[in-house]
Amino acid sequence: MSNILLIFAKSPEPGKVKTRIGKTMGMNNAAKIYSELLKTTLLEVKDSSFWKSIIYITPDSNQKYFAHYNIDTKIQQGDDLGGKLINSFSEASLLNPEKIIVIGSDCPELTSIDIKKAFYTLDSSPAVIGPTDDGGFYLFGINTKYIEKVKEIFNSEVKWSTEIVFKQVKKVCAKTDLPLHILDKKRDIDTENDWVKYLELER
Repeated sequence: MSNILLIFAKSPEPGKVKTRIGKTMGMNNAAKIYSELLKTTLLEVKDSSFWKSIIYITPDSNQKYFAHYNIDTKIQQGDDLGGKLINSFSEASLLNPEKIIVIGSDCPELTSIDIKKAFYTLDSSPAVIGPTDDGGFYLFGINTKYIEKVKEIFNSEVKWSTEIVFKQVKKVCAKTDLPLHILDKKRDIDTENDWVKYLELER
């Protein structure tokens, strides 16, 4: 398969997912919301002849939860998110794909059409990123001709889970002379307010 899609995820257990939502809505409700977001993402990406999907779950996740999706599931390896991204890209590159994209599981606006367009973008751009409105990113992809750049991009200098992640990744790409195509901004779901706004838009 020339295209590989990595999905970073967790099993939806109270107290382990969407804790910012849990602080205002309760951890059980937060887990239910994450479960819905995760299901939306996995159903959107699982049936595609255009890419091979691999779910990368946190070490403390329940691997059995993901079994019925029939998607290859692996354990994230690394000390922080940057290390986990580096290791997953490195492992996926052993399958000799032309392009690799990683997404999370909390951006319900992201569709299979968006992902396909991002893969096509990598025909002409070495790397692609989709920023979120809170300063992070919902998608990052690279043409594997430039796979070694991943180690520089997702280094320890990036302050994960902050509002400057996108700016820092963009800056590192510029420093390493890696042209970066920026996709449309999307909303991910991190707070109760995010969730309420999403439900209002869905009505």
